[in-house]
Amino acid sequence: MNVLHVSNFSDLRCGVAEWGRQFSQAVRDLGHSCDDFDGAYSAIYEKPYLPDCALYDIIHFNWQPATLNHYRAEHIRAIRAQSSAAISVFLHDLPPWSSCEIA
Repeated sequence: MNVLHVSNFSDLRCGVAEWGRQFSQAVRDLGHSCDDFDGAYSAIYEKPYLPDCALYDIIHFNWQPATLNHYRAEHIRAIRAQSSAAISVFLHDLPPWSSCEIA
């Protein structure tokens, strides 16, 4: 299985990012391929929001309002248009305290 993991990997002092790093390693330890994509806004500001999603079986978002809130429903529609990948979202901050447009 080939997994694309979208998280705020560039933030070295963030619990959400650390959870993401541990999740990616756990997927690899299970024998699957897992590509980390730094989805932090500062990291994607001048590049595409996502890589070629057609290459993946699963696209997983490690979502928290302060880290990946710039991903919107139109990004999920774009994934669906180019890929048959399953989409997974881990919510670090649950409603009613926040909302996640992609969940």
